[in-house]
Amino acid sequence: MKKIAIRPAARLRRYVPQVALPRRGYLPGRVPHPPVASTGLGATGAPAREDLRHPRHWRANTFYLLGADCFNRGLWWEAHETWEHAWNAAGRRSRQGRFLQGLIQIAAAFLKRRLGDDEAAGRLLAAGIKKLAATRAASYMGLEIAAFTRRARQGFRPRQRPPRLLLALLKTGPSS
Repeated sequence: MKKIAIRPAARLRRYVPQVALPRRGYLPGRVPHPPVASTGLGATGAPAREDLRHPRHWRANTFYLLGADCFNRGLWWEAHETWEHAWNAAGRRSRQGRFLQGLIQIAAAFLKRRLGDDEAAGRLLAAGIKKLAATRAASYMGLEIAAFTRRARQGFRPRQRPPRLLLALLKTGPSS
């Protein structure tokens, strides 16, 4: 089995470095719900609505990028909540909305796994991967879909690290 080298989260490039992230992720049912202001996620400022609606504007979509920052640090609940803002603005039934819902489901899968609910985690992971695949694109909103879904499946195996969501910020194209 081939090992995948993953850089430690502390060394990963942040997409929205000006927004502080919580030190620990929220675990529903285990710790009290944090006030939004204490997570640092309440102070992002909403991007212009039109920037959330079109996938070609993903580089300006603060919620999308901040969700990736949370995901990459294992802040599964925070990633899920942050991406929901982008999902609602994009339109839940749009191609972009289904893509964002897939990311939300994958973040929720890793949260459920962390909470010990492997059955629900497996269902959420499968549903999320299916939604990402439904974009029918090799790359969408900066994410290489096949590579990410492969890492997500591998990250679900025992003693494997969760995947990192690596976005190609320098690529060009309508939805790359």
